[in-house]
Amino acid sequence: MHDASVHLPQLRHRDEQGRYSLYTHPLTLVGHIVALDVAWVGIHEGRQRVTHISVDDLVPIFGDRDMTFGLLLDAQKHNDLIHVGLMPDRITYDNPAQLQRFVDAPR
Repeated sequence: MHDASVHLPQLRHRDEQGRYSLYTHPLTLVGHIVALDVAWVGIHEGRQRVTHISVDDLVPIFGDRDMTFGLLLDAQKHNDLIHVGLMPDRITYDNPAQLQRFVDAPR
C-alpha cells in the first residue's frame, strides 16, 4: 500500500498516444535504452514493453542537461542494462557497465 505522506520526485512517463502522466508509486525500471531524443528516453523492459520517461526529470541526478543526455547516449551506444529508480525523495540511476568504463578510461 502506498503511503500518501511519502514525497516522490517528479518522474513523467509517456503512453503510446503521447500523453504523459506522473508515476505515483516507488518503482525501478530495468532495461536497455532503445530510443533517445531531447525530451524522452525509451527503456526496453522486455516482452515488447518500452517505457518512455522524461529526460528533464533525470537532470537532478547528474546536475545538468548536457551531462544527463551524454550519459544516456553513452549507455545507449554501449547497450548497457540500466536501472532507474523512483524512491521517496529521490530518483536513482545505476549503470555498472558505464561506471566500469569510466574507471578503466585512460587518464
